[in-house]
Amino acid sequence: FESPIITRFDEVDGALVQGERVSFANFGLTSAATAPPVILSETKAYYLDAPTSQIIVWNPSEMTAIGSIPLTVAEPPEGANQGFLAQLIDELLIVWNLYDVPPDLKVSRGDFWFVDTETDEIVATDTTEQCGNLDFPTIAANGDLYLASSSNAAINHALDLPESFPPCAIRIRAGSREIDPTYLADLNALTGGQPTGNLISVGGDRALLNAYNTSNRPVDPLLTPDEHLALLNWDFYEWELGSEQPPTRVEWLQTTTGFSSTTEFDGTTFLSRLAEGFSSTELLDLTQRPVETAYRFSGIVQVLYRLGSEPGARMAQRIEPRGGLRVLPF
Repeated sequence: FESPIITRFDEVDGALVQGERVSFANFGLTSAATAPPVILSETKAYYLDAPTSQIIVWNPSEMTAIGSIPLTVAEPPEGANQGFLAQLIDELLIVWNLYDVPPDLKVSRGDFWFVDTETDEIVATDTTEQCGNLDFPTIAANGDLYLASSSNAAINHALDLPESFPPCAIRIRAGSREIDPTYLADLNALTGGQPTGNLISVGGDRALLNAYNTSNRPVDPLLTPDEHLALLNWDFYEWELGSEQPPTRVEWLQTTTGFSSTTEFDGTTFLSRLAEGFSSTELLDLTQRPVETAYRFSGIVQVLYRLGSEPGARMAQRIEPRGGLRVLPF
């Protein structure tokens, strides 16, 4: 967080050795920790910087900065922090922002930029005023991109906090350079009125939704959104992307907290499941029936990378993350 520098670590004889560094100070950045980089190839990558509203283009092989793509952003809501996320689809980089007003408020606005990765030019822009806090990009089998609001936004709406909005999902059609104007999904309606968020891809046209079980434990106005998210009171529902059919409750997955995500390697999809109070994280192997815990870590695993081709449980057991540490275990 202290400098606008990215450092590369090279593998040398089975060990990671500090390599070249690249600085973005000439572009006005003071930190390189506001977003993970998007690696397009060995010679091109993007860094999304929210404070300066620009995309830095750089070469991860030579570790040199190439240039900047400025993003024109509307005046943010009062007191809001801005963040950027991106999804790479073929030769198009789709970038969007989200707003977070401390401590808990989420905002329904989202701005989109469509960047041609061949020319590094913005070829289109779009905006939604109805669906924000879009943390969960999911690509359907036909290439359509679905974006859904988070479980945090769902609890904000259930608590009727200022600026809150109904939990939702939007779509960008494959090959399109705009938000589909015909599509806006009401996530609460899909699960029978439960506060619902987090669209979690499990492959193909299938995705999971997290729904707070109000029958088991009503939303409590004395609890904060984060306290609701930390409760083991969130059920999984399986949904066919874009379908008008209601999703079905997933009986083969245990109730979890309001934070879930998936990661994939070696053709296996792993679902993260946090214990109540976020004291530990399990990675569940979704290819198994019944579902099995492949790895267990203490604390919260925010980022999971795998290096090499032969990970093992022994390596995972050596990692003991604490608190909000970002973890690079393999």
